[in-house]
This record gives sequence, C-alpha cells and structure tokens, in this order.
Amino acid sequence: MKNKIIKKEGNDISVEKTKAISSLTSKLLNKKEWIEVLWEWADAYDLSEEYLPRTKDELLKLENLEILDMAILTKTDSSNPNFAEEIFNKNNQVKKPFVLIDEVFKLTNLKHLDIHHKDMKILPSNIARLENLTTLELSMNSIRTIPESITKLKHLTKLDLSFNSLKEVPEFICQMTQLKELTMDANPLKKLPDSLSNLSNLKHLSICCTCITVLPDTIVELKQLTYLNLDVECDKIVLTQEQKNWIEKLEENGCEVVYFEE
Repeated sequence: MKNKIIKKEGNDISVEKTKAISSLTSKLLNKKEWIEVLWEWADAYDLSEEYLPRTKDELLKLENLEILDMAILTKTDSSNPNFAEEIFNKNNQVKKPFVLIDEVFKLTNLKHLDIHHKDMKILPSNIARLENLTTLELSMNSIRTIPESITKLKHLTKLDLSFNSLKEVPEFICQMTQLKELTMDANPLKKLPDSLSNLSNLKHLSICCTCITVLPDTIVELKQLTYLNLDVECDKIVLTQEQKNWIEKLEENGCEVVYFEE
C-alpha cells in the first residue's frame, strides 16, 4: 500500500504534519503526571508530607493549600530600611512567575487556596474546577482581569484581590451573592458596579488605595456589613448625604468603618 501524500490547497504538507506529530510525541513522552510535578516541587523546597501529602489518595483529599513565598524576590534585602517600598517597586526586584497553577487546579477538594505574591498576570478560567473553594487569596499579583468562570464557585465566601492590576470590577462578580468578604485594596479601580448591592450577604468590604472617587448610589443597600474600608489618607472618596447616613447607621449597628474625611 502506497503512502498517501496529504495535500492542502495544492501544497504538499506531509513534511509539516510529520514535524507536528513528532513534536506532539516528544511532548507526550516528556510529560509528567501532574501529581508528580507537585511532589517534585514540594521535595525541591523540603515541604513536609503534612503540607503536601505524598500519596495520591491523601493529596486528592487536600482541603487547604498555601503556595509559599519561595524564590519570589531575588534582589530585595530585608535589612534595607526601604524594604517595604521595594516590595512594590517592580524595578528593584526579579520575580519568578507561578508555574504550578494547572496542577493545583486539579486538587478539586480544596476549600482554602492561597496564591499570593506570585506575579500571576492571568487567573485561568479553569479556576472553576475548584468548585469546593470557600476562600480564595490572590493578593499581590498582577492580575488584570477575572474570568467569568469564577461565578461557578458557588461556595466561595471570601475573595481577596488586593494589590493587583484590576481597572474594573466585572458585573458578574456581583452574581456571587454568597460572598461574605470582598477585598480589592490597591487596584487602579475607577468605579464599582451598581449591581454591587446584589451582594446581600457581604459583611466585609475593603476598597482602600484605589482610584475610586464616587460610590454607586446602590451601595447603601449593603446593610449586613461589619467591616467597611473605603479610604486612606492618600485617597479621597466623596460621599452623598445618603451614603453618610448609611455609614452612620452601620456604625450604630457595630460596623467598623475606615474612612478619612476632611
């Protein structure tokens, strides 16, 4: 039987196809089981079995995982009096991006996941795999957008997006009515969506150090808050009289409010 030459638009592409198949075969042969990748990572940093179990059954049962701040800053010096400033100065540090995220997202029994300070620029849409999450800590990254798939995390009650690069809060975040804590400090946010009031179970809201100067009128519908951080001295949010009355009422009900007004 003669080999059939594959042609496309009159051009012989058999050579290109052979290269593609060879490349794929090479990747498959070199690809490690995702669990092995996690274990190698844990062994490289001398992480105990208590932190990351070395049996598949126990690993798949894991409910809490904090990706430790290892090998992230390579130029900063903690003895430097300006160390705190340098942490947020990207010109003075070399960061190592977080490369294990696909493997971590297969730990589908996780309830608490902390991936902070990893220079992560994109939160992948497959975050939706972690449908049992109740807490998601993503602070101190470089995230610019949030995938809509995050709304599939029906048990998520705590979301920390502080110190990222978000310019807006997506409307779909306000569909996550089960949220109790939402932290978005130190993002270049310019406004909040009117639908924020849909988060009727919200008890903790923090948006200090942003570019927000006006709050949506509907924010006064958030009446369950026990902590509200609107501002720091470097910012200025102008409140309407209705919003001032709302804050006063919250304080009367025991809510801790952080807001500096001249």
